[in-house]
Amino acid sequence: MLLLFFCLFVLPLAVTKL
Repeated sequence: MLLLFFCLFVLPLAVTKL
């Protein structure tokens, strides 16, 4: 569940900062 949250929120956020 937490991994899913990471993939859906943290990963796109990091891509946006790029």
